[in-house]
Amino acid sequence: MKQNLVDLGFSKEEAQIYLALLKIGQTTAGPIVKKTGLHRQIVYDTLEKLKNKNLVTETIKSNRKNWQAGSPSEILKQIKSKESLARHILPDLLSMQSLSKHQQEVRVFEDVDGFRSVHERNINSQPKNSIVMIMGSSGWQWAGVMEKAKFLKKFEKIRMDKNIGHHLIFFEKERKSTQETIKKYWLKQPKDKRRIYKFLPDQFQSPVGTQVWHNNITLIIYSKPVLIVQIKNDLVVENFKKYFELMWRIAKK
Repeated sequence: MKQNLVDLGFSKEEAQIYLALLKIGQTTAGPIVKKTGLHRQIVYDTLEKLKNKNLVTETIKSNRKNWQAGSPSEILKQIKSKESLARHILPDLLSMQSLSKHQQEVRVFEDVDGFRSVHERNINSQPKNSIVMIMGSSGWQWAGVMEKAKFLKKFEKIRMDKNIGHHLIFFEKERKSTQETIKKYWLKQPKDKRRIYKFLPDQFQSPVGTQVWHNNITLIIYSKPVLIVQIKNDLVVENFKKYFELMWRIAKK
């Protein structure tokens, strides 16, 4: 019962003292201290909080404060009051959310730990049966850093379990290194029709690896240390998807 009250918004002390008062009935603070085992000052402070919430009443008898639990139905009444308030302000909150839809968050990560942290968060938050769009930079560099971070196998297991596909665009001059990377890292994996490679002419070459996830763009620069820039912005993600789809139609298998 105590945990139920906590779930309804009571503090642990408020729940404990309210339940004690329901059992004891009208009483001074002494029996509440004895019943709950709480420090006397905590009991007094909590009784005042419950009184301010109309869950406890206070009377004076023989110059001493007596306390009594209010009707439990007051709990439901207050919840309904909060629900009514929530419904009243909900349209304004939704309007504020709509206005902030395209606000962006930019975060920068470095080195192997940052590389792993970004990929772990991305793959865990990516919806099942979705596609991650990847373009630019070398696949062997990505796989090498993932190996160094000791996260490649776990990443692949999560990806396969969630049936997440990879559409990858590299450049013609990387075709050989990509084939070598496939042999080294992927041939031992279960057959994966969800990982598809395509290649663009070298004039499209970019020094930055671009990953388009469902809620962010992850840019990777394979410098020393490796640098990752993550951009969260719905509009930017949507535009990058359109750009990638255009390049995907141009690219060759």
